[in-house]
Amino acid sequence: MKGCRPLEMIEVHRALELLRLNRTRLAMRDRCLLLVGLNTGFRISELLSLRVGDVWRDGRMLERVVVERKHMKGKHSSRDVELNDAALCAIRAWLPVLFNWRGAGDDLYLFQSTKGGRLTRQQAGRIISGLAQELGFPPRIATHSLRKTFAATVYADELNHWRPGQVEPIRVTKFALGHASVETTESYLGVNEACVNRAVRRLNIGGSRED
Repeated sequence: MKGCRPLEMIEVHRALELLRLNRTRLAMRDRCLLLVGLNTGFRISELLSLRVGDVWRDGRMLERVVVERKHMKGKHSSRDVELNDAALCAIRAWLPVLFNWRGAGDDLYLFQSTKGGRLTRQQAGRIISGLAQELGFPPRIATHSLRKTFAATVYADELNHWRPGQVEPIRVTKFALGHASVETTESYLGVNEACVNRAVRRLNIGGSRED
């Protein structure tokens, strides 16, 4: 979604804490939605396509989740993503509540609406924007903010740990997002002339430093 922005980490923590304190079934669903979205980088349509059988099979959590090609943007290929500890813990906490609510079943959508069936993109949008408004966040928060937060965090972490000879951070981020080109990822992260200018101004190669 063009125009939306990534969440700041303080905003992420505030939203998750609000949902944690509100121990209702829907708050637990929404907390799982946020955590899985933030930690996988799935687009909202991909996230909402997940079923129980995609994350839980034969009585155990799966360590990777595959979104079928038909649910992917462009529908060119499926996407296989590892579930990290944060995503696994969120799903593990949500599943017993979901099973108690709707019964167990592999075909059950992971993120259910109150009327049955999966959440729609519009409903998910109201959940995210409603949280942002309730907490008084600055504007431009939407469902795609989860994916943008994932992208910005992966890129920043790769920059922080990058060493010569390793794969460039922008390329790692590209693959994490499932983008077809680095140019798309650069545009996605907002890498532009202003970013370059800021980086150049911070440089002081061979320059003197004031005591």
